[in-house]
Amino acid sequence: MMKLEKITKVPGFDKEDPDNARQNNYAWSMTGFGDYVYVGTGRNVPYNGYGNFDLPAPDAFTPENPTMTAEIWRYPKCSHGHKHWERVFRAPKEWSVMGFRSMEVFTDDKGETALYCGCYARGNGPSYMLKSTDGVSWRHIPAGIEPGYSTRSVKTHKGKLYTSALHQFTTELESFLYVTENPEKGWTRVNTDTISGEIFNMISFNGSLYLATMPVGGFELWRCEDPESGKWKRVIDKGAGDALNECPLSLEVFEDHLYIGVGISCEFYSTDPVNPWVVPKGFDLIRISKTDKWEVIVGQKPIAPTKTTTGTRNLGKYPSGLGNMCNAYCWELRSFGGRLYLGTWDTRRINQTFISDFILRPTMERYKKFGSFLVGFIKSVGKNIIEDDYHMLRWLKAFLCTYLKREKSLGFDFASSKDGKTFEMISIDGFGNKENMGIRRMYTPDDRIMYIGTACGSQGCEVWTLEEDKCKCCNSCN
Repeated sequence: MMKLEKITKVPGFDKEDPDNARQNNYAWSMTGFGDYVYVGTGRNVPYNGYGNFDLPAPDAFTPENPTMTAEIWRYPKCSHGHKHWERVFRAPKEWSVMGFRSMEVFTDDKGETALYCGCYARGNGPSYMLKSTDGVSWRHIPAGIEPGYSTRSVKTHKGKLYTSALHQFTTELESFLYVTENPEKGWTRVNTDTISGEIFNMISFNGSLYLATMPVGGFELWRCEDPESGKWKRVIDKGAGDALNECPLSLEVFEDHLYIGVGISCEFYSTDPVNPWVVPKGFDLIRISKTDKWEVIVGQKPIAPTKTTTGTRNLGKYPSGLGNMCNAYCWELRSFGGRLYLGTWDTRRINQTFISDFILRPTMERYKKFGSFLVGFIKSVGKNIIEDDYHMLRWLKAFLCTYLKREKSLGFDFASSKDGKTFEMISIDGFGNKENMGIRRMYTPDDRIMYIGTACGSQGCEVWTLEEDKCKCCNSCN
């Protein structure tokens, strides 16, 4: 018997400063190190997102004193001691760090084990990475990435540490991958010349390092046993049959298969720099065997069909987004207790907040900005529909199923599967909080407990646990 429990008494962790807590609105990275679970926050992510599109952010997403000073908090894995969150790091203001997007425990070539945190910095300044051997004292080390780039993903593969580069907000049609045996000694650029699109995600599976990328025309998945050889094999191309499957958001291994959850960045924002806006759709979920055969588990007939060279698209058991178009992301996947868990990003609340704020705060400047945005959006979507094979009747059906037939609920969806094909819903309302728009991270230190971190733009993130009713971690807890 499993139970859910919220372990953040204050959303955003900081009980001493409510405005600061509110700004910790994403549990952007999470892992265990020693006796603690660590969470790296994302700061003011929706607030900054509106700014990226030159749109005024709603009041609900606007803090009193917005600062790009991402934080790291920790919580004891075993609760027989103290049971509270403590902040162990806060980024200096001059770094302009919006968040800690990745965490990885790595043992270097000298045998030293440390926790490494990749920083997402704004602007064209230097890149940052943090290292700690005790979880309390942190030092800045070179991230091996040129100025203007930040770490997107950090993963261990065959005793080496790999990191991918992200060009801040703009989407680059170029791949950057770096490797090291000791981050303090520096990084080496890995040959990815045959790979197209930004490296958005990666994972070690079946003896290979897998890279999920975002080229124009749909996501791709590549693998290589020895990445430094540069001999990459493409496993999936052209969005697994739908060009709107652009963004590979989550990767997880479950029962000898690799699962990948894909969607559209920011629900509408395309990788195509010429036509940057597309119609929204729900996420697709694809699984890959050890022999590189892939199949769609969650996914309808494609809205923008493509001709793949790596396989043939099938019709999944469920429509995209599990029947909810506003489930734009399969944001996180995690294997735990013999089941595969899936957490979504549901955009309905964030869209409602924007529309309500726009109506309640009418100003000429806001109308002008929104009007300019809307014209650009319509032009881009219209051009995509004309030039590409968009099946708008299928899109309209998915839209109506979301807004007319589906049970009215706000907040992310959380589901699990025993066989990797059939899913059971655990929550469709953000664990009872309609402001909880997404499950951003899940972490499993063992087969007894799972930590779940949310994204909540208006209140600050939450962390929950899913565990057996009786704790078996030590005698003190029994």
